[in-house]
Amino acid sequence: MATAEAGEFMQFAPNHTKSVWFQFTIPTRRSAELEIIIAAGSTIPNPNDAGVTVFLSPTCLPGSANKLGAFISSGDLTNPCLEPGTYLIQVTGSASVSASISVKLTLGCTDHPVDSKYDCPVEAYVFNSGLPLGASAISDAHNIECQSIEDPSEYNCLPLANKNLYLKSTW
Repeated sequence: MATAEAGEFMQFAPNHTKSVWFQFTIPTRRSAELEIIIAAGSTIPNPNDAGVTVFLSPTCLPGSANKLGAFISSGDLTNPCLEPGTYLIQVTGSASVSASISVKLTLGCTDHPVDSKYDCPVEAYVFNSGLPLGASAISDAHNIECQSIEDPSEYNCLPLANKNLYLKSTW
């Protein structure tokens, strides 16, 4: 029952002529995996007849410049360090597709192997491998770009009035 809006960008045009939209917002960086789920009893005989495009856009009808990624119905899209924001998910299909679909979005701790090395660990970083510390102790170098917070209570102890603006932590 999907339709299209006039001027709507479709990654898989001209074969795709209809769409449905989903939206989600994340307040801090997260890893993300997105897949299309085809309901029991429905089929998409040719995987190229349906696709998913993800946008980070301030407008309701984004264009190609706001596209973050796309995949056909048999694939998925992952990002180990998705930035905070509101995302739009467009599921498109060819005129011949008649299927019931849903989108499965799995969010978790950032899991970039370098940039989120100390985000969401089981336990805090241990300086000097647990041996006594000298006059100065330095942690491994790491990038805070991909850090996140699990819960706003992480910054409760900050002695700052604007502590709610802090959206990253390293333990």
